[in-house]
Amino acid sequence: MSDKPIRPATEPQPVEDVQGDGRWMAQHTRFVQECKDAEPDVLFVGDSMVQLMLQHDIWREMFSPLHALNFGIGGDTTCNVLWRLQNGELDNIKPKVVVLWVGTNNHQHTAEQVAEGILAVAQLLTSRLPKAKVIILVRSQTKTHPHIHRLGLLPRGERPNPLREKNSAVNGLLRSRLPRPGQVLLLDAGPGLLQPDGSLSQRDMFDFLHLTAAGYAAVAKPLSELLLQILEETPEERRASLGSRPLGWSAGRPAPGVSLTAGAWEEEQEERRSRRVEVEEVCRRGVWGLVYRERLELNLAKLIWIKYITFFS
Repeated sequence: MSDKPIRPATEPQPVEDVQGDGRWMAQHTRFVQECKDAEPDVLFVGDSMVQLMLQHDIWREMFSPLHALNFGIGGDTTCNVLWRLQNGELDNIKPKVVVLWVGTNNHQHTAEQVAEGILAVAQLLTSRLPKAKVIILVRSQTKTHPHIHRLGLLPRGERPNPLREKNSAVNGLLRSRLPRPGQVLLLDAGPGLLQPDGSLSQRDMFDFLHLTAAGYAAVAKPLSELLLQILEETPEERRASLGSRPLGWSAGRPAPGVSLTAGAWEEEQEERRSRRVEVEEVCRRGVWGLVYRERLELNLAKLIWIKYITFFS
C-alpha cells in the first residue's frame, strides 16, 4: 500500500504519470484546444462513463447534434476533474448545459467526501458558467417522481456490495444538499438497470461497471429529454443565436463557399411558414448545410443535408 496521505476529494490535482507515456496530459491538452476551436451548447465532463459514450451510437445520434463536447477521461476522480477545469477546459466556451458524471473512481474517499468533491466541481462550474445549467448524473434505488430529474453514480458489481452501497449513499447526500429547483439538477438513469433480485445484467454493464450500448440507451433517453427541454429557446433567443451562423446553399449539394446567414433564412421562412421547421432542426443539429433544388410548383423545394440528403414534406 502507498504511504502517501489521502488528499481531500475537493483538492484539484492532475493524474500522476506513473507509466511515463503522458496520455492523461495529452488528452487534457486536446480538450483545452477544443475549447479554442468549438462553441458547444453542451459540455460533458467526467470519467470513463462520459468518455465511452463516444464509442456508441447514442453520442452520434443524440448528443453530438446538440453541439456537445465530450471531456471524459477514464479513471478520473473529482480531484482530477477539478484540476482540468481550473486549467483550461472552461476557457473560451459558454455552454448552456454541463453534464457532470464523476465520483465512482474516488475509491479512497468516504461517501461524504465523494459528495463534497462532486459538489465542489458543481460549484466551480456554476461560478465560471453562471448562466449554464449543471446536470449531475445520479442513480436512485427507488422510483422517482416523473418531474424530478436525477442521474449520477450508477450501481456497480454484479451483486449488492459495499461500493454499490457507497455510490447510493453519495447520491442520497447529493439529493439532500442541492436546492430544488436550482442551477444544478440531478437526473435519474431510470430503474431499468437493476434486476428484481438486485443484480446487474451483462446486457447493460459488460464488466458490471461500464455500460454497454443497451445500458447507455437506458441512460441516454431521460438525459436527452432533459437536455432538449433546457435547450429549448424562445423565437427571439433563437433568432439572436442563429443570426451570424452561415448556411451553405447550392443547386443540389452543399457548397460551403456560397452562404446565406441563418438570420436571413429565418426571415425568409416567415413568409413560408409551412416549411419553418427546417432551419430550426438543422441549426439545432449543428450542421449548417442547406440545399436548394428548384421545383415549379413551389419554386424552391428545401432539402436539409444532415447525414444524408433528406426531403422534408
